[in-house]
Amino acid sequence: MRFKNIFFSFNLFFLISAFQLFGASADKTATWSIDDVIHLESAGSFDISPCGKWVAWVKTRPDKEQNEKVGDLYLTSLVDSVQVQLTRGKFNDRQPKWSLDGKYIAFLSAREKEKGSQLWLMSAFGGEPWQLSDVENGVNSFEWRNETAIIFTAREKKTEYEKELKKKKDDTIVVGDQEHFWPVRLFQISIDSKKVKRLSVNSGKISQFALSPDSRWVVTSESQDVHFPYDNRVPPKQFLYDLEEKTRQEIFTEKNMKPSGFAWALDGKGFYCAQPLSSDPDDDYVSVQTLYYFNLEKKNYQQVPLDWKWELGFFGYFVAKEGILVSLANGARNKLAYYQRTDDGWRRKFFTDERADNLFIKAVNKNGEQVVFSYSTASAPEKIYHGQIDGDRIGNQKEIIKINQQLSEKNIARAEVISWKGARGDKVEGILYYPHQYEAGKKYPLMCSIHGGPAGADIDHFRESWTNYPNLLASKNSFVLKVNYHGSGNYGLEWVESIKKRYYEYEVPDILTGVDHLIGQGLVDPERLGIMGWSNGAILAIGCVIETDRFKVCAPGAGDVNWISDYGNCAFGAAFDNAYFGGPPWKRLKHYVEKSPLFKMEKVTTPTIIFFGTVDTNVPTEQGWQHYRAMQQIGKAPVKFLLFPGEAHGFRKLSHQRRKMEEELAWFDKYLFEKKDDSNEAFKKDSPLALELKKRIIPKTVGYYGVKEKGRLIPEVVAINDTLKVGRFEVTRAQFLVFDHHNLYPLETENFPVSGISFERAKAYCRWLSNVTGKNYDLPRVEEMQHLLKKNKANQKHENTLDYWVGYSPNPDEVILLDPKIAELELTGSLLMKVGSRKPISDELLIFDVGGNVAEWCIGADGQGVVWGGSAVTPTDTKSEYQPPRSEYVGFRVVLRQ
Repeated sequence: MRFKNIFFSFNLFFLISAFQLFGASADKTATWSIDDVIHLESAGSFDISPCGKWVAWVKTRPDKEQNEKVGDLYLTSLVDSVQVQLTRGKFNDRQPKWSLDGKYIAFLSAREKEKGSQLWLMSAFGGEPWQLSDVENGVNSFEWRNETAIIFTAREKKTEYEKELKKKKDDTIVVGDQEHFWPVRLFQISIDSKKVKRLSVNSGKISQFALSPDSRWVVTSESQDVHFPYDNRVPPKQFLYDLEEKTRQEIFTEKNMKPSGFAWALDGKGFYCAQPLSSDPDDDYVSVQTLYYFNLEKKNYQQVPLDWKWELGFFGYFVAKEGILVSLANGARNKLAYYQRTDDGWRRKFFTDERADNLFIKAVNKNGEQVVFSYSTASAPEKIYHGQIDGDRIGNQKEIIKINQQLSEKNIARAEVISWKGARGDKVEGILYYPHQYEAGKKYPLMCSIHGGPAGADIDHFRESWTNYPNLLASKNSFVLKVNYHGSGNYGLEWVESIKKRYYEYEVPDILTGVDHLIGQGLVDPERLGIMGWSNGAILAIGCVIETDRFKVCAPGAGDVNWISDYGNCAFGAAFDNAYFGGPPWKRLKHYVEKSPLFKMEKVTTPTIIFFGTVDTNVPTEQGWQHYRAMQQIGKAPVKFLLFPGEAHGFRKLSHQRRKMEEELAWFDKYLFEKKDDSNEAFKKDSPLALELKKRIIPKTVGYYGVKEKGRLIPEVVAINDTLKVGRFEVTRAQFLVFDHHNLYPLETENFPVSGISFERAKAYCRWLSNVTGKNYDLPRVEEMQHLLKKNKANQKHENTLDYWVGYSPNPDEVILLDPKIAELELTGSLLMKVGSRKPISDELLIFDVGGNVAEWCIGADGQGVVWGGSAVTPTDTKSEYQPPRSEYVGFRVVLRQ
């Protein structure tokens, strides 16, 4: 007894003194990981209900089992922000759309992959979805025609010609097979009978369509030529269908009219569309978009006078009450304007919201009054809002959807839009991300992260992805510079066309002068420069390391080096190369050779790592082989080439995204950050050694598990979803001592789970913890614990249970026989272990002892205490009804509710 008293006095004093010494503040976690990037979610495809009280939308999330990102449907109340998940699983559900009476939600889902995407329905009041369509080649897109029918586009069923080929196992590909350019047509399906009716017999492929508000008229764009994506010669045609009169009329018949993005005015008297605008009357491949309006009655169209120097922006337009809400091109920022049709023309109002440059419209409801929009900057993750369109502003703004809440605990890099003088002496814009631990007066490494396109652009909007991840690099204490070089989009026609026949001539100097600008400001160490990019970003990164040897590392992904072979192998080779290089290689061979980096590879001394998918047709995979072989044979710089099987231009598999980032970061560590490579092929990642190394990131305070908050040791919690965090461990004895000084334990068991605790005392601890922190701590509900146990199923065999101690899975009779032996061991107190002694749920979810050590108190449906889970004296016997262990083996863990 004296031993225990001594322990209590010393340890309680030590706990209190340690917290006073270390203070009570808690900082955000500065370090980002690959998981932080790959696990990011996104929200999109918003559709506001006819009653205006709900919005259906899609959350896209990573799915480890499917090894790719999948979409789940959600429903969010616009009244009180209540959120309901409608679908869950391995399927990629997308494009939710409300029925006109608000009773149903239709959506597309490829639940049988061999049949492609099909139409599914579900009641807006809940329940399981059911399949509506069963179209052989899948559904492309759809619109509700009325309360009981849906119009969709699809291919006809397979022809006899195709069936014969399949029967012969003939999978030969005929390139440019115009004879078998199968049409995509309009169909209608009844939601009651599932009967399908054909609405069109067109010969082209309908790539997009829009239905008028009165459901009578359909405007379509129909591809005519199998070669159009490649050479931009025979453009799509546009047609107007009268579904009542069953007529079809071609519209927009003038040369160079290629409208898209049809959006009917609310009064149904016409529709809006985007039209390419170019200075070249014979080739509009490089262009900007302007806005047109088609008058249904007069069957004519006119350009909407945007009266804006750079025309339409990247973020589209949305029909609103009495007009249209437009995103105008505005460089690195957005520019929102409201255009109204009047008797004497058009009236424009710019949005006056102080945050308008960073507002992005997502959806407008059918009467044009309500809007769902987001707010984001390069240093502020996206938030989703709802509001009312009120002239030149959005009124009654309210945040309705929260995603990626885990980022609130991360250090987000400071970012700002900067500018400098570029290749032509004019202003070039970019986005600069600061190192997480930035200190004025110090110089830091710089990574140039170059966007693709070339007519893309980097916007003042939060973005982290497997291709570019500024915050992960900023957590390595590096600046990151994104450059909107000449040829980028969102800066007007002159800017985007400026690089035609001058490829590399302006873009590369724009990047290099941006680097010089930062060096001149004393921010960047000129000896520690890197460059990376994907697609055209890779092309320019390669161009930069040919131009200069200043860069210590180069990481191009899917970048061209030989424009001669690109002309024939790229899916849009002729269109792209004719536009940017002034014609085909047989007419401008010298120009093609001069522009192709392959013929200048002897200049490269920068260590280079190359990435490609094996089925990339945007930048053909053979470009990577040419790049690699040239560098490998010349031998002036280290080079590494990684091929990703089955991947096209953008990688879909999460495992491939991860490997790309792992290899890239290791390359950066070696050649830019000069960090020692500690990778080891002999090291097994699921070994006990690996577990101990992983546990080093778990916070301790003077040797005790937990975090300090307001001077007290409290349990660390780990995010399970957007609204729930769970204790990483069961509450430890050291943590419980801070609450109840009268519980005494042997020395060196401070990190053991507290046990022998009643439900009332566990609840009292949670109330105390909530009062101390000002947060909502509680015990887990039974269903939450069951969810954790389900996640832990594969790991259960590694838990501290009776099975572990006896070396096998005992049956009920053997358990009885083992009781005396267990009793002998209990006298020495040897059965319980320190929390975290056994394996966690998974490598990604470091939560420990869910199925063992001590069983845990939970809250039952009636609010009463329920003991759940395994313990050191509980057998893992799935055939028997669960029996809670003795109270000496009952503890608890906490949850934190948002």
